[in-house]
Amino acid sequence: MLSLDPATTRLVPVRPAAVIAKGENDVFEVRTSTGRRLRATANHPVLTPKGWKTVGELAPGSLIGAARRLRVFGQQRTETVFLSPDRLRLLGYMIGDGSYKRYRGLSFISGDPHTLEDCIAIAQREFGVQTRRGAANGTPEVDFVTVYPNGDGATRAYGRPHGNAMREWLRELAVEGQSSYDKRVPAHVFASADDEGLRALLRGLFSTDGCLTRRGYKNGSALWSLHYDTVSWGLAEDVRDLLLRFGIVGQVSSGYQSKKATTPIYRVCIEDSRHLDAFCRLIGIEGRKGELVGRCRTELNQRRSKPQVDRMPVSATDELWAHKRAAGLSWRALGFRLQTGKSLDRPTATILARRLRAWDVYQMATGDLLWDRVVGVLPVGREPVYDLVMPGTHNFVANGLVVHNSGELEQVSDLVLFIYREEYYDQSKARSEGKENVAEIRIAKHRNGPVADLELFFHKEHGRFHDLDRQHAGAAGS
Repeated sequence: MLSLDPATTRLVPVRPAAVIAKGENDVFEVRTSTGRRLRATANHPVLTPKGWKTVGELAPGSLIGAARRLRVFGQQRTETVFLSPDRLRLLGYMIGDGSYKRYRGLSFISGDPHTLEDCIAIAQREFGVQTRRGAANGTPEVDFVTVYPNGDGATRAYGRPHGNAMREWLRELAVEGQSSYDKRVPAHVFASADDEGLRALLRGLFSTDGCLTRRGYKNGSALWSLHYDTVSWGLAEDVRDLLLRFGIVGQVSSGYQSKKATTPIYRVCIEDSRHLDAFCRLIGIEGRKGELVGRCRTELNQRRSKPQVDRMPVSATDELWAHKRAAGLSWRALGFRLQTGKSLDRPTATILARRLRAWDVYQMATGDLLWDRVVGVLPVGREPVYDLVMPGTHNFVANGLVVHNSGELEQVSDLVLFIYREEYYDQSKARSEGKENVAEIRIAKHRNGPVADLELFFHKEHGRFHDLDRQHAGAAGS
């Protein structure tokens, strides 16, 4: 299971030590701008730029830590289900525009000649199936069948007794029988496929239900956009997570319904120029849609990039300002001009942090965390609740979001304290509110006494806490 290493801000594999059942409780669903959904109790902590905060403290606009890249460690390669790049590209075609329901034939439909012929060639080469071509409402369609000789050796029959090797492969992947509404990428693919195979799978998927478009404006500018549409919410999440294997952030819509559609359509969209360029460079698309990929990348490289999704929190900007003042440098000498109260894109933050030796910001800018924006926190009723005990890191990644293993705290701790210093995140605000050298201590759990919030005087030079009133009195007397 993935967990965030706080020392490096990297996602690392950690084996849970225990699962704790906590009974039924009121549960809330946190929804983010990239389409993440997390169900948790109101007092469960999630990671924010200002440390751990409970779900109950979140509001629309809050930033929470999410996976920016999903690395897979110790891939479980087996010989039972062979996953070559060709087979995974075929799987992408079939998931997109193929049919593999039980008790029905295997078929694929496509208006792109290149995609249709590529799908047929892989199926014949890998599984020895034959094809029967036709058309559905004017669009070319092909059925994949097994052909074997009859006993007389002169005629041929379709279907059994030997079975369809392609269908058996889909059955081994546990996807045979799925309809368009419940199609998923097989779990075995996530566990075993390498980057080359996943690249082939994504190429197949986007060549069927993907769309790369260019929208031109009167001033001569243009906006490129890539999206993948599906009626399966689970498949949309799978595509988003597959893209994260390559560090490409896609946003999943909550579902829209056209005038003709009877079910919601979920869209995985990539509009951020840096991530769209990464898709064109690292993945691409098969068939005639692929002809637009080179043109898109050329235009993106000729204009200034303005990332919108993958940006740093404003607290990183404030910390860079503090380092600049401490170093006594002008923005001219530094080579950048940075506006206060504005979020930075990741490459700019990386350069500034290196020049100012702001290593906390540098670590944040080069780590595995994306700061995802909360769009809603909704009550969803009472449900059975469970928690994990994660040794060492004390957190885990749940549906792409970093959450604390609060169950371990509640089970083994007699006293739980949270420390927050406004001065650390916003020096000007702390100065205006009289919060300099003040640490807020929140007693969140106390087995043998009450819980409360209190303030202490914090000596930054010595790392010590003292009574706040006594320190204020001493400062007044001097």
